[in-house]
Amino acid sequence: MAGLTILERTPEGAAVRGGVEDNFALRGSNSGVDHRTKASTMLVSHETGLVVYSSSEGVCVKDSRNGAYNVVFEAKMKHTVGLDVSPLGSFLVTYQRPNKDEPDAKNLKVFRIGSDEIGEDGEPAPCFSQPQKQASQDAWPLYQFDKDEEHLYRAVANEVHAIKTSDFAGGIAKKLRAKGLNCFAISGGSGPKIAVYCPEAKGAPGCVQIFDVKHDFSSAAKSNPTPSARRSFYRSSRAKLLWNSTGTSLLGWAFSDVDATNQNYFGEQSLHFLSSDGEREQLVELKDGPIHDVKWAPNGQHFVAVHGFMPAKATLFDKKCKPIYDFGSGPRNTVEWSPFSRFLIIGGVGNLPGEIA
Repeated sequence: MAGLTILERTPEGAAVRGGVEDNFALRGSNSGVDHRTKASTMLVSHETGLVVYSSSEGVCVKDSRNGAYNVVFEAKMKHTVGLDVSPLGSFLVTYQRPNKDEPDAKNLKVFRIGSDEIGEDGEPAPCFSQPQKQASQDAWPLYQFDKDEEHLYRAVANEVHAIKTSDFAGGIAKKLRAKGLNCFAISGGSGPKIAVYCPEAKGAPGCVQIFDVKHDFSSAAKSNPTPSARRSFYRSSRAKLLWNSTGTSLLGWAFSDVDATNQNYFGEQSLHFLSSDGEREQLVELKDGPIHDVKWAPNGQHFVAVHGFMPAKATLFDKKCKPIYDFGSGPRNTVEWSPFSRFLIIGGVGNLPGEIA
């Protein structure tokens, strides 16, 4: 299957469409994903070519490279609402809604894709799992991997733990202490960094900090590691941490449940920029109102923010947070990049009767 392809998910099901040269025509059943695929949750990994989706029947992983869409993993797992794939495509992370009849069930799992290990139930056996009562969208994925997949990282109270993927049974290999930790994000690129967010507490501002994975993690968890970059700000109770692909720049998308200006019923938002070396940290100047979407280009050189009260504005920034292009205003709330950062879709979806450009 040559050329650009687009994977879509609608109430009718999932499907593959051709690119511009095909007038966005449906590929049909020969693509391996058609409208008979009732996907409740879907993930596309541009780096590995894997397409992952969950349905009422379970979880399925297909390899989209060469257009074959061959099944490489399949499991009967009901109520799976969280999906993620490791950077090299070796591991699949799944999260199932907790079952009130089995409160101690291990519903957060890691599978080795391609493994033939089968559990007692006849389904693929996870290589690591734990009970998890909740998984907020802001903090997902709860398990993260470094670029070479040497370690899996997870957050616990005031700490981030690293576990060797070659020895899950060996337990915690090293730790990073971060008091008040709410969420974290591992960077890509060489020499991985970790960003952590701690919300406001006892009058102290919330903050985003960046640490060096190699030097700041240790078996004993240093009590006060020194961050390479830090930005503090008030009026935030949660955040999304968004790295560019090279690990040189980070966006902290902060949320507050209450808008101090009383202009937005859903609370207040702000966007913060940090360079991983600490040379630059600043507030990203945006239009008044909510931030609808923010996405880094896959090559890590630019990001787009859709922001402000409707009609929302869309702005292109470079990797140093300098605005370089204004896409104008319109009924928009979503931005998506093509895998090679050449094409960009800005549109209004969901409950917004918007446009797509």
